[in-house]
Amino acid sequence: MSDYYNLTREEFKNLPANNLINFNNLKVKEVLIKIALCRLMGIPFVIRAIDIDDTLNKTEPLIQENLKEIDYTVTQEYFDKEIKGLPGKEKRAFIEDFYKNLDEVLEQRRVGEKRINYQAIHQPENLFPNTIKYLRQLTKEANTDKVYELFSLFKDGYDVSLEPVTFNILLTHYNPEEESIVKFRTYYDYAPGLDAIIPVRFYEADYKPDLEREMSNKAVSLIRTLGLTREEFSRCTLYENSDRVRKLWMKLGGFSVKFLPDGYPFVGPRLTPEEKEAYTLFNFERMITSIEPEWLDFVDELNRYDRSHGIKSDNYMEVDEELAKKVFYKIL
Repeated sequence: MSDYYNLTREEFKNLPANNLINFNNLKVKEVLIKIALCRLMGIPFVIRAIDIDDTLNKTEPLIQENLKEIDYTVTQEYFDKEIKGLPGKEKRAFIEDFYKNLDEVLEQRRVGEKRINYQAIHQPENLFPNTIKYLRQLTKEANTDKVYELFSLFKDGYDVSLEPVTFNILLTHYNPEEESIVKFRTYYDYAPGLDAIIPVRFYEADYKPDLEREMSNKAVSLIRTLGLTREEFSRCTLYENSDRVRKLWMKLGGFSVKFLPDGYPFVGPRLTPEEKEAYTLFNFERMITSIEPEWLDFVDELNRYDRSHGIKSDNYMEVDEELAKKVFYKIL
Protein backbone atom coordinates (compact mmCIF):
# COMPACT_ATOMS: atom_id res chain seq x y z
CA MET A 1 0.00 0.00 0.00
CA SER A 2 2.82 2.38 0.89
CA ASP A 3 4.23 2.02 -2.65
CA TYR A 4 0.98 3.39 -4.04
CA TYR A 5 0.81 6.17 -1.46
CA ASN A 6 4.29 7.35 -2.47
CA LEU A 7 3.17 7.95 -6.06
CA THR A 8 2.54 11.45 -7.33
CA ARG A 9 -0.94 12.34 -8.53
CA GLU A 10 0.09 11.98 -12.18
CA GLU A 11 1.85 8.67 -11.56
CA PHE A 12 -1.29 7.28 -9.91
CA LYS A 13 -3.53 8.45 -12.75
CA ASN A 14 -1.23 6.71 -15.25
CA LEU A 15 -1.14 3.35 -13.47
CA PRO A 16 -2.03 0.34 -15.66
CA ALA A 17 -5.45 -1.23 -15.13
CA ASN A 18 -4.12 -4.23 -13.17
CA ASN A 19 -2.33 -1.95 -10.72
CA LEU A 20 -5.49 0.08 -10.16
CA ILE A 21 -7.45 -3.11 -9.47
CA ASN A 22 -4.75 -4.21 -7.05
CA PHE A 23 -4.79 -0.82 -5.34
CA ASN A 24 -8.54 -0.98 -4.84
CA ASN A 25 -8.36 -4.57 -3.56
CA LEU A 26 -5.84 -3.40 -0.96
CA LYS A 27 -8.18 -0.56 0.05
CA VAL A 28 -11.02 -3.06 0.56
CA LYS A 29 -8.73 -5.33 2.60
CA GLU A 30 -7.81 -2.39 4.82
CA VAL A 31 -11.51 -1.69 5.42
CA LEU A 32 -11.91 -5.33 6.46
CA ILE A 33 -9.05 -4.97 8.95
CA LYS A 34 -10.54 -1.79 10.40
CA ILE A 35 -13.99 -3.41 10.70
CA ALA A 36 -12.43 -6.37 12.54
CA LEU A 37 -10.74 -3.97 14.97
CA CYS A 38 -14.01 -2.08 15.50
CA ARG A 39 -15.75 -5.36 16.36
CA LEU A 40 -12.98 -6.22 18.81
CA MET A 41 -13.28 -2.81 20.49
CA GLY A 42 -17.09 -2.86 20.54
CA ILE A 43 -17.39 0.19 18.26
CA PRO A 44 -20.71 0.30 16.32
CA PHE A 45 -19.20 1.58 13.07
CA VAL A 46 -21.27 3.23 10.36
CA ILE A 47 -20.94 2.84 6.58
CA ARG A 48 -21.94 5.52 4.09
CA ALA A 49 -22.30 3.90 0.65
CA ILE A 50 -22.46 6.56 -2.04
CA ASP A 51 -23.52 5.93 -5.62
CA ILE A 52 -21.51 7.51 -8.46
CA ASP A 53 -23.70 7.64 -11.56
CA ASP A 54 -26.31 10.40 -11.37
CA THR A 55 -25.46 10.95 -7.70
CA LEU A 56 -21.92 12.32 -7.92
CA ASN A 57 -21.70 12.59 -11.70
CA LYS A 58 -24.29 13.65 -14.30
CA THR A 59 -23.80 10.37 -16.11
CA GLU A 60 -27.07 9.46 -17.86
CA PRO A 61 -27.30 12.44 -20.27
CA LEU A 62 -23.69 11.81 -21.32
CA ILE A 63 -24.32 8.09 -21.79
CA GLN A 64 -27.26 8.96 -24.04
CA GLU A 65 -25.03 11.25 -26.13
CA ASN A 66 -22.56 8.39 -26.57
CA LEU A 67 -25.32 5.92 -27.45
CA LYS A 68 -26.69 8.29 -30.09
CA GLU A 69 -23.30 8.22 -31.83
CA ILE A 70 -23.05 4.42 -31.59
CA ASP A 71 -26.63 3.31 -32.36
CA TYR A 72 -29.63 5.64 -32.20
CA THR A 73 -32.01 2.67 -31.76
CA VAL A 74 -30.71 2.04 -28.21
CA THR A 75 -31.25 5.61 -26.96
CA GLN A 76 -33.98 6.67 -24.55
CA GLU A 77 -35.16 9.18 -27.13
CA TYR A 78 -35.78 6.40 -29.66
CA PHE A 79 -37.50 4.24 -27.02
CA ASP A 80 -39.87 7.03 -25.94
CA LYS A 81 -40.75 7.87 -29.55
CA GLU A 82 -41.29 4.33 -30.85
CA ILE A 83 -43.20 2.86 -27.92
CA LYS A 84 -46.07 5.34 -28.19
CA GLY A 85 -49.30 3.72 -29.34
CA LEU A 86 -47.97 0.17 -29.60
CA PRO A 87 -50.53 -2.50 -28.64
CA GLY A 88 -49.75 -4.85 -25.74
CA LYS A 89 -48.09 -7.74 -27.59
CA GLU A 90 -46.03 -5.51 -29.88
CA LYS A 91 -45.12 -3.30 -26.95
CA ARG A 92 -43.72 -6.23 -24.96
CA ALA A 93 -41.72 -7.45 -27.97
CA PHE A 94 -40.36 -3.95 -28.61
CA ILE A 95 -39.24 -3.55 -24.97
CA GLU A 96 -37.55 -6.96 -24.98
CA ASP A 97 -35.65 -6.24 -28.22
CA PHE A 98 -34.71 -2.73 -27.11
CA TYR A 99 -33.08 -3.81 -23.86
CA LYS A 100 -31.39 -6.80 -25.53
CA ASN A 101 -29.75 -4.43 -28.03
CA LEU A 102 -28.94 -1.85 -25.32
CA ASP A 103 -27.20 -4.50 -23.20
CA GLU A 104 -25.11 -5.52 -26.23
CA VAL A 105 -23.82 -1.97 -26.54
CA LEU A 106 -23.34 -1.33 -22.81
CA GLU A 107 -21.48 -4.63 -22.34
CA GLN A 108 -19.39 -4.05 -25.48
CA ARG A 109 -20.46 -7.32 -27.07
CA ARG A 110 -20.60 -5.90 -30.59
CA VAL A 111 -17.26 -6.52 -32.29
CA GLY A 112 -15.59 -3.49 -33.86
CA GLU A 113 -18.22 -1.02 -32.69
CA LYS A 114 -17.40 2.35 -31.18
CA ARG A 115 -17.39 2.29 -27.37
CA ILE A 116 -18.76 4.56 -24.68
CA ASN A 117 -16.07 7.03 -23.59
CA TYR A 118 -16.19 6.62 -19.81
CA GLN A 119 -13.03 8.68 -19.33
CA ALA A 120 -14.70 11.70 -20.94
CA ILE A 121 -17.89 11.15 -18.94
CA HIS A 122 -16.21 11.10 -15.52
CA GLN A 123 -14.53 14.49 -15.76
CA PRO A 124 -14.77 17.27 -13.12
CA GLU A 125 -17.01 19.43 -15.30
CA ASN A 126 -19.64 16.67 -15.31
CA LEU A 127 -19.86 16.36 -11.53
CA PHE A 128 -22.66 17.91 -9.53
CA PRO A 129 -21.60 21.23 -7.93
CA ASN A 130 -19.05 20.97 -5.08
CA THR A 131 -18.86 17.15 -5.31
CA ILE A 132 -15.06 17.03 -4.99
CA LYS A 133 -15.11 19.52 -2.12
CA TYR A 134 -17.80 17.58 -0.25
CA LEU A 135 -16.17 14.17 -0.86
CA ARG A 136 -12.88 15.45 0.52
CA GLN A 137 -14.65 17.04 3.47
CA LEU A 138 -16.51 13.80 4.26
CA THR A 139 -13.34 11.72 4.19
CA LYS A 140 -11.36 14.28 6.20
CA GLU A 141 -13.98 14.52 8.95
CA ALA A 142 -14.34 10.72 9.10
CA ASN A 143 -10.75 9.56 8.62
CA THR A 144 -10.93 5.90 9.63
CA ASP A 145 -7.17 5.67 10.20
CA LYS A 146 -8.02 6.75 13.75
CA VAL A 147 -9.10 3.12 14.31
CA TYR A 148 -5.42 2.21 14.76
CA GLU A 149 -4.95 4.90 17.42
CA LEU A 150 -8.11 3.77 19.17
CA PHE A 151 -6.83 0.20 19.15
CA SER A 152 -3.65 1.30 20.94
CA LEU A 153 -5.79 2.94 23.64
CA PHE A 154 -7.99 -0.16 23.80
CA LYS A 155 -4.93 -2.37 24.42
CA ASP A 156 -3.98 -0.02 27.27
CA GLY A 157 -7.34 -0.70 28.90
CA TYR A 158 -9.38 2.31 27.77
CA ASP A 159 -13.05 1.97 26.75
CA VAL A 160 -13.25 3.43 23.24
CA SER A 161 -16.61 1.90 22.28
CA LEU A 162 -18.36 5.30 22.10
CA GLU A 163 -15.91 6.72 19.57
CA PRO A 164 -17.67 7.28 16.20
CA VAL A 165 -16.18 5.51 13.17
CA THR A 166 -17.69 6.17 9.72
CA PHE A 167 -16.52 4.54 6.51
CA ASN A 168 -17.08 6.43 3.24
CA ILE A 169 -17.33 3.96 0.36
CA LEU A 170 -18.38 4.49 -3.25
CA LEU A 171 -20.69 1.66 -4.33
CA THR A 172 -21.18 1.68 -8.07
CA HIS A 173 -22.63 -0.45 -10.84
CA TYR A 174 -20.55 -1.04 -13.97
CA ASN A 175 -20.91 -2.87 -17.28
CA PRO A 176 -17.50 -3.43 -18.93
CA GLU A 177 -14.44 -3.66 -16.66
CA GLU A 178 -13.13 -0.55 -18.42
CA GLU A 179 -15.86 1.46 -16.67
CA SER A 180 -14.77 0.35 -13.19
CA ILE A 181 -11.10 1.09 -14.02
CA VAL A 182 -12.01 4.64 -15.02
CA LYS A 183 -13.89 5.08 -11.76
CA PHE A 184 -10.92 3.86 -9.68
CA ARG A 185 -8.56 6.18 -11.54
CA THR A 186 -10.87 9.17 -11.35
CA TYR A 187 -12.58 9.10 -7.96
CA TYR A 188 -9.50 8.22 -5.89
CA ASP A 189 -7.90 11.22 -7.59
CA TYR A 190 -10.87 13.40 -6.65
CA ALA A 191 -10.89 12.15 -3.03
CA PRO A 192 -7.78 10.18 -1.97
CA GLY A 193 -9.28 9.72 1.51
CA LEU A 194 -12.07 7.42 0.31
CA ASP A 195 -12.04 4.18 2.26
CA ALA A 196 -12.76 2.09 -0.84
CA ILE A 197 -14.67 1.83 -4.09
CA ILE A 198 -16.76 -1.32 -4.45
CA PRO A 199 -17.67 -2.00 -8.09
CA VAL A 200 -20.78 -4.10 -8.70
CA ARG A 201 -21.28 -5.61 -12.15
CA PHE A 202 -24.74 -4.57 -13.36
CA TYR A 203 -25.70 -8.15 -14.19
CA GLU A 204 -24.25 -10.79 -11.90
CA ALA A 205 -24.64 -13.51 -14.55
CA ASP A 206 -22.74 -13.60 -17.84
CA TYR A 207 -24.78 -13.13 -21.00
CA LYS A 208 -26.29 -16.25 -22.55
CA PRO A 209 -28.96 -16.36 -25.26
CA ASP A 210 -32.46 -16.69 -23.79
CA LEU A 211 -31.13 -16.22 -20.23
CA GLU A 212 -33.22 -13.66 -18.32
CA ARG A 213 -30.78 -11.81 -16.05
CA GLU A 214 -31.54 -9.84 -12.91
CA MET A 215 -29.79 -6.63 -11.91
CA SER A 216 -27.16 -7.21 -9.21
CA ASN A 217 -28.17 -6.18 -5.72
CA LYS A 218 -25.81 -3.52 -4.33
CA ALA A 219 -26.80 -4.40 -0.77
CA VAL A 220 -25.85 -8.05 -1.23
CA SER A 221 -22.54 -7.01 -2.82
CA LEU A 222 -21.62 -4.75 0.11
CA ILE A 223 -22.67 -7.35 2.71
CA ARG A 224 -20.68 -10.14 1.06
CA THR A 225 -17.62 -8.02 0.27
CA LEU A 226 -17.31 -6.79 3.86
CA GLY A 227 -18.81 -9.83 5.63
CA LEU A 228 -21.41 -7.71 7.43
CA THR A 229 -23.88 -9.01 9.98
CA ARG A 230 -27.52 -8.03 9.88
CA GLU A 231 -27.05 -5.60 12.78
CA GLU A 232 -24.05 -4.00 11.08
CA PHE A 233 -25.94 -3.54 7.81
CA SER A 234 -28.76 -1.85 9.70
CA ARG A 235 -26.27 1.00 10.30
CA CYS A 236 -25.41 1.34 6.59
CA THR A 237 -26.89 4.15 4.50
CA LEU A 238 -27.07 4.20 0.70
CA TYR A 239 -27.20 7.55 -1.11
CA GLU A 240 -28.63 6.69 -4.52
CA ASN A 241 -30.81 8.12 -7.29
CA SER A 242 -32.41 4.83 -8.38
CA ASP A 243 -35.60 3.84 -6.53
CA ARG A 244 -35.18 0.26 -7.75
CA VAL A 245 -31.72 0.00 -6.18
CA ARG A 246 -32.87 1.74 -3.01
CA LYS A 247 -35.80 -0.64 -2.49
CA LEU A 248 -33.53 -3.68 -2.76
CA TRP A 249 -31.26 -2.06 -0.17
CA MET A 250 -34.10 -1.34 2.25
CA LYS A 251 -35.49 -4.87 1.90
CA LEU A 252 -32.37 -6.04 3.73
CA GLY A 253 -32.79 -3.49 6.50
CA GLY A 254 -30.41 -0.68 5.53
CA PHE A 255 -31.12 3.05 5.49
CA SER A 256 -31.50 4.82 2.16
CA VAL A 257 -31.53 8.45 1.07
CA LYS A 258 -32.72 9.38 -2.40
CA PHE A 259 -30.53 11.66 -4.50
CA LEU A 260 -32.47 13.97 -6.84
CA PRO A 261 -30.35 14.72 -9.95
CA ASP A 262 -32.96 17.19 -11.22
CA GLY A 263 -33.56 18.96 -7.90
CA TYR A 264 -36.68 18.93 -5.76
CA PRO A 265 -39.99 18.39 -7.61
CA PHE A 266 -42.57 21.15 -7.69
CA VAL A 267 -45.28 20.76 -5.05
CA GLY A 268 -48.55 21.81 -6.67
CA PRO A 269 -50.95 24.37 -5.21
CA ARG A 270 -53.71 21.73 -4.81
CA LEU A 271 -52.16 20.43 -1.57
CA THR A 272 -53.50 21.86 1.67
CA PRO A 273 -50.99 23.60 3.99
CA GLU A 274 -51.09 20.53 6.27
CA GLU A 275 -50.42 18.19 3.33
CA LYS A 276 -47.55 20.34 2.14
CA GLU A 277 -45.99 20.30 5.60
CA ALA A 278 -46.33 16.52 5.86
CA TYR A 279 -44.99 16.00 2.33
CA THR A 280 -41.98 18.16 3.09
CA LEU A 281 -41.31 16.62 6.48
CA PHE A 282 -41.50 12.97 5.45
CA ASN A 283 -40.21 13.13 1.89
CA PHE A 284 -38.16 16.18 0.95
CA GLU A 285 -36.03 16.10 4.08
CA ARG A 286 -35.14 12.47 3.40
CA MET A 287 -33.93 13.39 -0.06
CA ILE A 288 -30.80 15.28 -1.07
CA THR A 289 -29.53 17.25 -4.06
CA SER A 290 -25.88 17.28 -2.96
CA ILE A 291 -23.63 15.27 -0.66
CA GLU A 292 -22.88 18.25 1.57
CA PRO A 293 -21.70 16.69 4.88
CA GLU A 294 -24.02 18.70 7.14
CA TRP A 295 -26.96 17.73 4.96
CA LEU A 296 -26.06 14.05 5.09
CA ASP A 297 -25.79 14.24 8.89
CA PHE A 298 -29.24 15.85 9.08
CA VAL A 299 -30.96 13.33 6.79
CA ASP A 300 -29.24 10.42 8.52
CA GLU A 301 -30.58 11.63 11.85
CA LEU A 302 -34.11 11.84 10.41
CA ASN A 303 -33.83 8.26 9.18
CA ARG A 304 -32.69 7.06 12.60
CA TYR A 305 -35.63 8.91 14.14
CA ASP A 306 -38.01 7.16 11.72
CA ARG A 307 -36.72 3.72 12.62
CA SER A 308 -36.65 4.30 16.38
CA HIS A 309 -40.25 5.56 16.29
CA GLY A 310 -41.56 2.86 13.94
CA ILE A 311 -42.32 5.30 11.12
CA LYS A 312 -42.62 3.70 7.68
CA SER A 313 -41.37 6.28 5.21
CA ASP A 314 -39.90 5.88 1.71
CA ASN A 315 -36.60 5.18 3.41
CA TYR A 316 -37.62 2.34 5.71
CA MET A 317 -39.64 -0.78 4.91
CA GLU A 318 -40.19 -4.29 6.17
CA VAL A 319 -37.14 -6.55 5.81
CA ASP A 320 -37.31 -9.49 3.41
CA GLU A 321 -36.64 -12.21 6.00
CA GLU A 322 -36.06 -15.04 3.53
CA LEU A 323 -33.48 -13.02 1.60
CA ALA A 324 -31.86 -11.85 4.84
CA LYS A 325 -31.36 -15.44 6.01
CA LYS A 326 -29.49 -16.27 2.81
CA VAL A 327 -27.31 -13.18 2.75
CA PHE A 328 -26.07 -12.20 6.19
CA TYR A 329 -22.82 -13.37 7.65
CA LYS A 330 -22.92 -14.84 11.17
CA ILE A 331 -20.18 -13.93 13.64
CA LEU A 332 -19.55 -16.72 16.17
